[in-house]
Amino acid sequence: MMHDEERIADYRLISHLARLHEDHDKRNDVDARGKLANLRYAMRDRLHTDYPVGRVFPALAEGALSDNPERNEWRTLIAGLYGYAHDEVAQRDGVSLGTALRDLFEARQNESLERRFMALLNTDPEQLPGHLRQAISLLKAEKIGLDWKMLLDQAAAWSASGRWVQKRWTRDYYRSRKPAVEGAVSDATTAL
Repeated sequence: MMHDEERIADYRLISHLARLHEDHDKRNDVDARGKLANLRYAMRDRLHTDYPVGRVFPALAEGALSDNPERNEWRTLIAGLYGYAHDEVAQRDGVSLGTALRDLFEARQNESLERRFMALLNTDPEQLPGHLRQAISLLKAEKIGLDWKMLLDQAAAWSASGRWVQKRWTRDYYRSRKPAVEGAVSDATTAL
């Protein structure tokens, strides 16, 4: 169970990112634009080498980090993804990545999306940031939003016993639709 300190830090981060987005869009705030750009560049750098934390930390709200270094890694990843996609991937309360990817599939009707989803579900924690970046890029192209706080919670719980995150995303993805690839539902559930 997550401590109150962790929940507060998560809330501060997501609230701060939303304020940066609002300041950037409505007020054309140069400082907000610079912070979002730094997050975007840090995300790009993170996928190829050790990312420059000096670009990330100034963009984060005071109190958005805790004493939990693993959770802070996920916070900086989600902040970077947010900086990368904030204009097109809007906050949609209660919408998991599985649901958002289902919406993407329904918009595109492309079988390769299902294969990407299966690869995402079966990835290890070290490869998850790259898969999340691909998923967010696809959502960005179609302007499909999700719940950023939920994404942070679920990404940080990727290695939890019982693989509840992967099961939740699978349920959300296949809810109210039939798979494009024959046997994909059974492949997804047996992989879990």
